[in-house]
Amino acid sequence: MLCFIILFTNLFVYTYATCPSGQIPSKFADPPVCYSFEKAKANWFAAMENCTEKGGNLVSFHSMFENMFVNGEAGNFFTDSSTSDFWIGGIYNTISPGKWSWIDNSTFDFFDWDKGQPQNTTDSVCASAIMNGAKWQSEDCFIDKPFVCEIKQLLSTSPTTTTTTTTTKKPNICPDSWIYYNSSNFCYKAFQMYKTCNACDWSVQAWIGLSRIAGNFQWTDGTPFDYSSWVHGRPVSDSRYQCVESWIGQTCDGDGWDLGPTEWANQNCDVKILNFICKKGRIS
Repeated sequence: MLCFIILFTNLFVYTYATCPSGQIPSKFADPPVCYSFEKAKANWFAAMENCTEKGGNLVSFHSMFENMFVNGEAGNFFTDSSTSDFWIGGIYNTISPGKWSWIDNSTFDFFDWDKGQPQNTTDSVCASAIMNGAKWQSEDCFIDKPFVCEIKQLLSTSPTTTTTTTTTKKPNICPDSWIYYNSSNFCYKAFQMYKTCNACDWSVQAWIGLSRIAGNFQWTDGTPFDYSSWVHGRPVSDSRYQCVESWIGQTCDGDGWDLGPTEWANQNCDVKILNFICKKGRIS
């Protein structure tokens, strides 16, 4: 059974965690969590132990928005020129034989593997996220990499003690609820008017600012069309299919499509899709 949620307050509802200094609050995880971006490189098992000592686990992802948010923030922390990816909490054939799992035992209900991945070989059973594109790959667990810990937000009350923490807010780069991506130097926001509790569903599309005009695909902001992420078999030449959608979740197995998050398909512009992704310049 599908679970529908219509979001009508400020177009998109975010839940923010209150996090210790140095950690980043989630904007898409439910329940809210804190992310700790660890620059000191370690192998996957040492990274997992470090996160456990902090009271958390290596990060797990359950939506494209969560995946893109953490990857965008990672670009701000992992600035070493030799770093192209970081450890996440995916592991193969350990928790569930023959399957990928999250080390925190949460459901492996979202994935965003790069093309040709995962390899699923005996020496490549740990998952890392590639910062340029937010795609994943399977890697040798004993390679040292930076990593991201996910720590559940803890709320505590005391009948006798009240603690007040004052922080200095850094200047906003983007308007509230917009996300800044260092690699593009722009702010982005996902407006999601429709959600489903079914992780495998055809409604997980969002309009992007690309359309075909006079036979050529063009971005609405006028920037060059120098990157594409078409799913196999698209775009089609049908003149009715002039607008472009991006998948923001995983389609159903056995539907005949090899289509995952962030891949595109051209679509009839009259199709009613209630999700869309916007881009705007930074404030400062």
